[in-house]
Amino acid sequence: AKLIEVKGETLYDRVRSLKQDFSPHEGYDTNFIGVFEEILAVAQFHELNQSELPEMVVVLTDGQFNSADEIDSTTQRQSISHRIQSMYHTAGYPAPILVYWNLSGSYNNVPATVHESSVVMISGFSPSAIKTLVETGTFDPASVVSQILASPRYDRLSL
Repeated sequence: AKLIEVKGETLYDRVRSLKQDFSPHEGYDTNFIGVFEEILAVAQFHELNQSELPEMVVVLTDGQFNSADEIDSTTQRQSISHRIQSMYHTAGYPAPILVYWNLSGSYNNVPATVHESSVVMISGFSPSAIKTLVETGTFDPASVVSQILASPRYDRLSL
């Protein structure tokens, strides 16, 4: 894993900047653990304060996680999110809120369990999903669902 600087004022400019750093001919693999190891290594090397680290990390994914990072109930391995939270705790930092947005929605891989705090999972492509997430301000599933159901769009429904 390596950190790169994303440049640009607009989302379009930032995506273009990312494309310039990656060659389409190189093989890439999603290594979530490596990303957070790199973030923490840089933070510790430069003795950064918590305020200098990201409070939230949004992961836009196709839902395909490394088999080594998946939850395995037979061996009781930790989920990706639990491992990341443990790494931050060991390094002396609170872990960021992790938002996994599976844009494909077609894979059953999950990076967290229902019992993990500070983790939000969204599946499928819906611009309103991220809007609701940002507007809610709290990051637990019940709050996000309540916010969505409180929309005027659902006023005609009754429980």
